Parts: sequence; C-alpha cells; structure tokens
Amino acid sequence: MAISAKKLLGADVRDRNGEVLGRIHDLVFDDRVPGGACYVMILLRPEPGRRGGRTISLPWSLLNLDASLRAGTHRWVVLDLPRSALRRLRTAPV
Repeated sequence: MAISAKKLLGADVRDRNGEVLGRIHDLVFDDRVPGGACYVMILLRPEPGRRGGRTISLPWSLLNLDASLRAGTHRWVVLDLPRSALRRLRTAPV
C-alpha cells in the first residue's frame, strides 16, 4: 500500500483503544539499510501535569494505517504497542 507523505505528516498517532498519543512530526529514511528503512518521528502529547511533549523515533513497521487515512476521510495511524511499552517510551531517558 502506497500513501503520500503529505497525508502522514500531522496525522494523529493513536493507541489500540483510540486514545491520541501524539502526532507524526516527520519521516526519516535511511538509505544505508538495504532496501531503505523508514522511521517516524512522533511528537508525543505531554503527560498530565507536565509541560511540553517529547519527540520519539520509531520504525514505520510499528504503525498500522487506519482505513480512513487511506481513504482520506480521517488522519490517524495506530501505534501497535502494549500499554507497558508506551509508558516506557514516555519515561525513557533521552
């Protein structure tokens, strides 16, 4: 499935339950890897009671395109990670 980068940039990133975690800030391609590799830069929403979010980089393979994004009716992708892994991402040292 091919999709335009324009549709991805700024798209919401949601968890399996539909909660908004952040948004896609940028896409990074690495041509040093055979066949290339794509990483998604995600600007996470700040934790309650904290100011500002943090940006994380994850492999494209961890995201699932929502059918509505493909159709152009909504703009979000689903980050397919368990809640425990999401908590670790938010609190890991930079």
